[in-house]
Amino acid sequence: MRQRSGIRRGVSSGTGRGRCRSRRRGQGHLLFLADAVCMTDEEHLLLAVDLFDEPGRSFRLPPRWFPDVSTNLSIANLDFADFADTADEFGTFRGFDGR
Repeated sequence: MRQRSGIRRGVSSGTGRGRCRSRRRGQGHLLFLADAVCMTDEEHLLLAVDLFDEPGRSFRLPPRWFPDVSTNLSIANLDFADFADTADEFGTFRGFDGR
């Protein structure tokens, strides 16, 4: 996929979780989206979607947690489930201590 301005072709603001998937096995294990909810919600909660272990499983996270979550996932320090299992009753990860 060619990238321009940080947006991947084929992924638009109207793309639902069920339609997002990696084209080849081993190419991308997760996806972070700034979808319509993110753009309109007061907290601008990003959507994290698992594409590998449990395809379609997701949670939301405030932008302040993006660096920590993405880094820990990219170096395999933690698994997607570690963050998703810690999400609150609304499906939002707010840190391991809930803040």
